Amino acid sequence: MTGNVRFGQCKLTGTHGRYVDAHIIPEALTETLWKGKPLIQIGRHGRRIKRWTTWYDRKLVTAEGEAILAKYDDWAINFFRQKKLIWSSWGPMEQLDLPDHSLGPGRFGLRKLDGVDCARLRLFFLSLLWRAAATSLFEFDLVALPAHELAQLGEMVLHGQVEPYHFYPIVLAQLSTRNFPHNRTAGRLIKRELVPDPVTGNLAEDSWREIHYYRFYFEGLIAHMHINDDAEHVARQESLFVGSGNELVIPTLPSEESTEMELFWQHEVGEPPPPPSLTRRSHLI
Repeated sequence: MTGNVRFGQCKLTGTHGRYVDAHIIPEALTETLWKGKPLIQIGRHGRRIKRWTTWYDRKLVTAEGEAILAKYDDWAINFFRQKKLIWSSWGPMEQLDLPDHSLGPGRFGLRKLDGVDCARLRLFFLSLLWRAAATSLFEFDLVALPAHELAQLGEMVLHGQVEPYHFYPIVLAQLSTRNFPHNRTAGRLIKRELVPDPVTGNLAEDSWREIHYYRFYFEGLIAHMHINDDAEHVARQESLFVGSGNELVIPTLPSEESTEMELFWQHEVGEPPPPPSLTRRSHLI
């Protein structure tokens, strides 16, 4: 028996067995090389680390638990590729040019997808949240759930339960122009958004709400998982949240005008971003 064999209790199923390597974010959804070189990760104390692969935990799940996670991953990866929600599925496209994508003022837009199995999509993202909260990898320290919520989340992932929908509801955004590949771990952030009038549904310019959320990113797709959101708000805006019905509305924005690429330049390039017109991936290919 080699020293590399590891046995213990699966954090998802509770059964005992041999641990297997479990990706926190599926490797198929992360580009880890740029022109043959590894990507840079900011480690503890600001130290820059070269990474040749994405993050995986060697003491999280056994083969039984990994089979459940892999089922969610396989479906989601195929769905993202089919709907061109990730850059690696775009082929020669450098920006979204699809019938379901409409642009508004300022090059911001919307994608409206019909016939989506939103329940399965929600389960995939809930499984990502569970992995990030359950792992001991320091890169995911910012994802910290109360013990009872982590237990509830694990039960939902284990048994394929999507409700209640207001328990970590998920909204997506897509970067509509292709840019530099990079990895990013999940973080906890705060955002403010206008509150719609309960009668008319119009946005009230003087009424805001503050939302704490966990943010996951991969391949030009961004997921916000709201923390302790209001159940009535989630029900009113159900088409914007993943998990109910079969219609999904996804806001889009150009990558060169996004916070995501600002973070990329700061953390992985180590300098302020150049003007937006020069930050497109196509300028350096």
